[in-house]
Amino acid sequence: MRIGLRVYVYSMLVIVAALALLGLMSIVKYETILTETMSKRLAVVIEDARASVEKAGSLGVSLRALAQQPSGPLSVASQLIDDDARVVVVDARGELVSMPGQVGGLPVASAPLLTHIAARDKSWSFRDGGYLIVGSTIVNSFGESEGAIVALQPDAVITERDNAMLRRIISYSFITLVPIALLAAMVVFVSLRPLGRSIQAMRSVVEERDETRVANASGPLAPTLHWFGRIFGDLEQQRKEATQTLDAIEMLANAESRKNGQ
Repeated sequence: MRIGLRVYVYSMLVIVAALALLGLMSIVKYETILTETMSKRLAVVIEDARASVEKAGSLGVSLRALAQQPSGPLSVASQLIDDDARVVVVDARGELVSMPGQVGGLPVASAPLLTHIAARDKSWSFRDGGYLIVGSTIVNSFGESEGAIVALQPDAVITERDNAMLRRIISYSFITLVPIALLAAMVVFVSLRPLGRSIQAMRSVVEERDETRVANASGPLAPTLHWFGRIFGDLEQQRKEATQTLDAIEMLANAESRKNGQ
């Protein structure tokens, strides 16, 4: 493969790798921003419900009684979030507190929830068991944890939106980045042609001992090639002179040997 073509191919591989890395970073960044945005939206609803529950608790209303109220703060919180998410209430032991219309048990492990409940964290979020989990710990007037209000958002929602963004990035790439990459390839190819000729000329001098290609070289490396050609020409001339001198010495030595032999 010619040197210029090889450099051109390597340059194109670098451009393709850079575009692929840019797309991957965009997806990761989008997922991070999406997760943070969804967590904040759920946290606003959960923390408002937690504040209402703590106020009611200071008046003597228990957490289980509030969870059973159809129009209570917990039921209102369930209505404010998206249909694909759900609000659950757990007590200080991590057990699920039943609510009207609730079906099924707790779909995630209670151990991570108990860690935040024991620490009395007012707001926390993490991803576990295929869910985005956003919670707020309920603390009574005595400073003790009574449980937590937890919002569960399936990871499938995030994955679906990630896939939609990936399709947008791919379509955007074909519309804009691919023409830009082709234009960049043409620019790289045109700009590397003088460099390829210069490298080929230097290669001709070293391997084929053709100094005329260096003398006619043009491009960004032309001054360096001309200097290289002069140095190489001087070395070649010195090599020829040394070869001639050695030949003359060998002839004199042979002549002396014949004289001494006679």
